[in-house]
Amino acid sequence: MCSSDLIKADESIFIVNQNLDIVLSSNLQLSGSEIKPKLTGNIDVVRGKVVYRRNFKIVRGQISFEDRVKNDPRLDITAETQINPYVATVTVSGNASNPLVDITVDPPTREDGSLISKLDALVLVSQGRLPEISEQATDARNAGLVEAVSLYASQLPFRS
Repeated sequence: MCSSDLIKADESIFIVNQNLDIVLSSNLQLSGSEIKPKLTGNIDVVRGKVVYRRNFKIVRGQISFEDRVKNDPRLDITAETQINPYVATVTVSGNASNPLVDITVDPPTREDGSLISKLDALVLVSQGRLPEISEQATDARNAGLVEAVSLYASQLPFRS
């Protein structure tokens, strides 16, 4: 059994690549063994952005390691982007093994007063515009397919 080690960082973890530019703080405790390490505590996003089709500013971000049985952190991350005249907000919550993703738009209505659906919000984030009412079903299906393929491809273990 290894001893318990603290992993503390005060705004001193920087991740910068083509998709992320973030500053993190951590207050973690590492325990367990080399074969079965255990993390408890939090990693906080102090500030940053995520690039996915456009820049999203992270307005809240915390990764919590609470489960002492398995390392499956709890996510609480919110990022937003301006797509005039709307602000699109993406929220990721729940456990990392099964995260919940929600997209909301403010204002929640089109210029004609009709509500913006979840599929409309997905098209807005992915294409930078709301679908026309007449093309709504086709655009939403196409955007959903593109997003599903992108998500699947991002999870594949590519080797260089």
